[in-house]
Amino acid sequence: MPFSGSLPASAWSADPPPGRLILRLVGWQLPGIITPAGWLRGRPGPRSTAARPAPQPAAAGGGAAGEPQWVGFAHGPGVVGKLTCKLAVALQLRAVVDERRVRRAATVEAALALDHGPHGGPRASDVQVCAGLRGLEAAVPELWRVPLLNARKEPIWRLWVSGFHKQAALGVPECPCGWRCSEEDGPPATAWRAHCFWGCPVAEAVVVAVAAALPAPTPVVTCCQVWLLQPPPGVQPGVWAVVAALVVDAMERGRCHLWRITRPCDGVVPPARSVAVERARVLTTIDLWDALASFAAGCVVPRGWTGVVGPTHPFVGVVDGGLTLNKTS
Repeated sequence: MPFSGSLPASAWSADPPPGRLILRLVGWQLPGIITPAGWLRGRPGPRSTAARPAPQPAAAGGGAAGEPQWVGFAHGPGVVGKLTCKLAVALQLRAVVDERRVRRAATVEAALALDHGPHGGPRASDVQVCAGLRGLEAAVPELWRVPLLNARKEPIWRLWVSGFHKQAALGVPECPCGWRCSEEDGPPATAWRAHCFWGCPVAEAVVVAVAAALPAPTPVVTCCQVWLLQPPPGVQPGVWAVVAALVVDAMERGRCHLWRITRPCDGVVPPARSVAVERARVLTTIDLWDALASFAAGCVVPRGWTGVVGPTHPFVGVVDGGLTLNKTS
């Protein structure tokens, strides 16, 4: 578990090496911070250009004859870095970061397959998956910097890490739209994700609305463009990242609309399936444009958009130092 208590006074060196803050371990450990033996060493002396011997494994809690131990990061011969909060958090979350990359790679592979049809196509090559993963990881920081509500960003974040397992976990065999999860669709969790966020008629309505707002001739919006933040021609990457996040958010809301409409409540008989699906499609499209309008009305111009995003830019434009909604459908 992460360290949450206060550090004793003996934890901090009274005379650390010049320009460095070194944490001294005097017979105790920091819970939650991984300290491999190679990082524990005797107290470093003044900086020297001479090569030092490789650090020897040291027992936890102290060195030979009770010598205090020091934790640091070796960046070359004779150079010991400092343990910062950022590095300590990175150490604790290393396994989480690795698992997140694995799941994002699986999402990239799934998006590439969905672009070949509802049941996928030939398995994407490792080169394609790596290229898609690099592009996604390069686009994610720009999306996180945009002052968009975290509640709007959460669905696409969960999509990347396979965080939607509700229907699969409950063993729900059928979507209210009529689609049934079958063995040919793959594992239930993967199949439900592909359906709810791409194949469902409610999700398709959002994609159609987005495609209609793109510059003519209207291209076909692909799954990779939405899931992996790959901007279509004529759309600034930052704007498209916001649009893609709101598209996935609208799809999640549309899924909730569909399940709500098709469930009897207080003795009210739900409408026919076709009527329920069409109603959910309309509500989902409205949710998308409402979210974009709220973003344009309440957000300052994000960094890097001024001078790049024009007043007639698809979806959102920059006019007189502010954002405006450009809806063409």
